[in-house]
Amino acid sequence: MANSNYLFVYGTLKPKSGLLEKLGLNYKIVGQGFVEGIEIKDTDYPALVPSLKNDKQLILGEIIELKEPEDSFKKLDEYEEFNPKDKQNSLYIRKKTKVKFKNGKSTACWIYWFNLKKILVST
Repeated sequence: MANSNYLFVYGTLKPKSGLLEKLGLNYKIVGQGFVEGIEIKDTDYPALVPSLKNDKQLILGEIIELKEPEDSFKKLDEYEEFNPKDKQNSLYIRKKTKVKFKNGKSTACWIYWFNLKKILVST
């Protein structure tokens, strides 16, 4: 099951934070899921990066379905400081990623990964 309207959310994007409503997004909660990633704890905000081969964690988050994906992604991209035309200088990078539901099934979801390259280049 691949759905281009699905978004894996964690941290401040989780529905209980109220941010999605504040941004005016129309969405439905699909369920909880896990993504293989690494949580970066030395930031002022929630940040995940994709797993390395030998260093991976299962990160719990929620899968939501965006009812108006084009409008929603414009708002989310701005909030997450993601510029599709300038990924190298974006704070986060939106990318399709395999996410597993708690029942073991998987789907492709968009996720905002923290852009470590931006941090490494600017230091």
